[in-house]
Amino acid sequence: MLRSYIYKLKPTNLQKQQLAQIFGNVRYVYNWSLNLKTTKYKEDKINLSAFDIIKELTQLKKEFERLNLAPSHSLQHSIVNMETTFKRFYKWAWFPKYKSKKSKNSFHIPQWIKIDYTLNWVFIPKLRWVKLYKDRQFTWEIRNATISQKASWYYISILIEDWTPKLNKQKTSLDVWIDMWLKDFIITSDWEKINNPKYFTNSQSKLRKKQRHLSRQKRWSNRRNKTKREIARLHEHISNQRLDFLHKVSTSIAKRYDTVYLENLNVKDMMKNRKLSKAIWDVWWSMFGTLLKYKTNVIEIGRFEPSSKLCSNCGNIYWELKLSEREWTCSKCWVKHDRDINASKNILQLGRNILKN
Repeated sequence: MLRSYIYKLKPTNLQKQQLAQIFGNVRYVYNWSLNLKTTKYKEDKINLSAFDIIKELTQLKKEFERLNLAPSHSLQHSIVNMETTFKRFYKWAWFPKYKSKKSKNSFHIPQWIKIDYTLNWVFIPKLRWVKLYKDRQFTWEIRNATISQKASWYYISILIEDWTPKLNKQKTSLDVWIDMWLKDFIITSDWEKINNPKYFTNSQSKLRKKQRHLSRQKRWSNRRNKTKREIARLHEHISNQRLDFLHKVSTSIAKRYDTVYLENLNVKDMMKNRKLSKAIWDVWWSMFGTLLKYKTNVIEIGRFEPSSKLCSNCGNIYWELKLSEREWTCSKCWVKHDRDINASKNILQLGRNILKN
């Protein structure tokens, strides 16, 4: 089984300069290969493969000696990444775009990675030994690694192949429906509600103060650059808080239930609502669903089922139900319903019917 171990790096000032040069060289080779592939096809109708472009890389390194500052395998891998984006474009994705300095800085290293846990060093080609923050260690062989930069921090993600036998999860034979909302993060069919932590909303005042401070500082000054790093670190802190919360909630659900039913929400169109887009972005529904899918069995339910309007007691449909009505009473059986809990019960039954069929 493949596993990744992520460590935070502590490079020296010289190594930071070298990392910036490598990031720039990898980005330049990516843009150069993309331009070469598109122009060659437009002019001569020749579709160059990644292997054809890699052969042209040798001549490019003779013209620009600064490219020798980056590991050759990292430059070749950026060309392979460009080819991968084209394959996605042929299937379903957008046409590949050129990378800018504002895009994510990262480069791939397929080999020659070594770790010394006694001294907390990692060997990276062209950088030699770099200090790292060790929080855990492994004994398996390293397959490859990726160096990335987030805010002002540097990280290394090491991919290994773990041959330790995976322990089977204890079967509970229980299933649950989860309704994702904004006021409460999730509501289950077992009447459990988990509050929405709203990490971005709670940090918005601090973020607004720093951004106001940034707007008044002199452009290209050191203090402005320092404030930009503080803002980037705050955004990263919010993202880490949110991801940690999603992991804890998804793991708790996966341990208790064998089957989870989720509604197939169209998050992309929901984000177009300017009044709810920020709140929807803050809860990160798509990532929560992704985490659940590899931790337990997930069955998605169609989004057009009248789950909130359908009485879970008698099956009567209240078509006039508005979004502002959080509670309603059935006109047929006179049972009072909580909108979200009633929806969770209905879709739990729909999920069970799908599972039977």
